[in-house]
Amino acid sequence: MTETRDTSREGRSPEQEFLARLDGVTADISGVAEVSLTELPGRLSLSNYRELAAARGWEVEGLHRSGGKLCLQVKRAGSSPITRQLGAEFLSGPSLTELRGNDVAREEAALVLRETGVDVLSDTVLDDARRQHLAFRRKVMRRTWLSMLPGVFAFAGVMFSFVLWRDGDTQAGNVLMVLSLVAAVVCAATISLPVKAERARKAAVHDYTTAYERVVSAALATRGRSHD
Repeated sequence: MTETRDTSREGRSPEQEFLARLDGVTADISGVAEVSLTELPGRLSLSNYRELAAARGWEVEGLHRSGGKLCLQVKRAGSSPITRQLGAEFLSGPSLTELRGNDVAREEAALVLRETGVDVLSDTVLDDARRQHLAFRRKVMRRTWLSMLPGVFAFAGVMFSFVLWRDGDTQAGNVLMVLSLVAAVVCAATISLPVKAERARKAAVHDYTTAYERVVSAALATRGRSHD
């Protein structure tokens, strides 16, 4: 049997071979990729790898072993981190642009659209979900203050009532205590309002957040398998 040799690699310097391997990798959804350093002709320092990667628009994140092979983990310069928020306390994850650029994410998004009717990769759908989220968040904040103020007044009133009683002003102390008790009742009656508003917020964005997380999970699962 005749042994086939890869003559395309013969005569390459370590720098040329590394750049050839770097040019052949594909970044995952978070802009991360791995370059195998196994059987690389010659040795380079980490600073050399950083300089070569930077020339191709990559940032070196470090070295690690994957499947018994030494790999260099690199990241596309300017890539958004996975934890980037898509709205105030709304979603944390890659942007829709990054998801659209990932094959697995697009396939999963198409499947989600067929099954649930939610178009995860639509800017219009995302903006609508974000508007609902922000509207309900404002309602939660307003109702939180509405329920807190009577409670604060009740607590302060009770404390001051004791001061009035101690100073001998019984009538004023009694009046203030009654008002404090009324405020406490109002606080107890309104304390559930922000809780209900928060539940309504979660319900309003549930379909989109669930669909979005499903798409991101599919893309990240592929990333995890590629690193094994």
